[in-house]
Amino acid sequence: MKRLLPILGGLMLIGALVWLVNVSNEQVPAGYVGYIYQKAIAGHSKFIGIMKGPSSTGWHWRYRSHIVSITPFNYKEEFDREASPILTSDKLRVGAVVNVTWRVHPDKVKDFVERYST
Repeated sequence: MKRLLPILGGLMLIGALVWLVNVSNEQVPAGYVGYIYQKAIAGHSKFIGIMKGPSSTGWHWRYRSHIVSITPFNYKEEFDREASPILTSDKLRVGAVVNVTWRVHPDKVKDFVERYST
């Protein structure tokens, strides 16, 4: 009986550590959409669902998330005529300013993550 107690205590400690490492409460902030999936032990991860923030999954076993912003992104790129010109077919130096605004539609987050994430 004296030998059994340390073994049981060790097994309980290992079980508690495994539980703590694999349990999570995934949170999605406002302005984001979470792609929620269950991490695989072997094979492929399992898709659970999409959550629009602010929200959370609560405590679940092996749940993970990819957080995708659904607010518009604005990018501006300047091409200076002297420093970084755009060359044309007749070797003229052209300058330009390019503005791009894009966002991911909340209904298309699943397709976006499955196609373009690593």
